Amino acid sequence: MTEQFRIISKSELELGQLLGRGSRGTVYEAKWNGISVAVKQVLDGVEAEARMLSRLSHKNIIKFFGASEHPESHLVLGKKDFF
Repeated sequence: MTEQFRIISKSELELGQLLGRGSRGTVYEAKWNGISVAVKQVLDGVEAEARMLSRLSHKNIIKFFGASEHPESHLVLGKKDFF
């Protein structure tokens, strides 16, 4: 993974309940360093999606904090202010 965004260790994440599934991944409620976040388990293309999200800033787009690479999954974090 190219470090154009924060790399977050999977050990920093506490996954919670499943929030939804789509064609590009699965989203879970989670905690990251005590902050409520949404974690998207991306099926493929995690680096491309993370780079795109790191360049976006809009009130209607989830805030991107970083990505975590793990042997079984790729996780992308966003601020959980919409739950």
